[in-house]
Amino acid sequence: MTERERLIAHLEDENSELAKEVLLNESAIYEAERLLKTIDTDLINHPVFQDYTENIKASIEKIESENRQYRVQIYKNNFEIKYLNEDGESGTN
Repeated sequence: MTERERLIAHLEDENSELAKEVLLNESAIYEAERLLKTIDTDLINHPVFQDYTENIKASIEKIESENRQYRVQIYKNNFEIKYLNEDGESGTN
């Protein structure tokens, strides 16, 4: 099963969180691009993502512009992006 198929399977399982957490930082922009490419046409058209895709992209761009480390978590019906402070604490953005 490809990662894309796995993501779709998690989305279609009403009792499952979308098990996708990526730790990113300013030296790993490739990972951010990979995450956004994972949310391809099939996933963007999935009802779970219709309201969130633009917000995810905007939040990632904002945090990248501040050169912060951040983590993206995508759930069944929501998403959360946290930035990581220098002391290791995280804050929601």
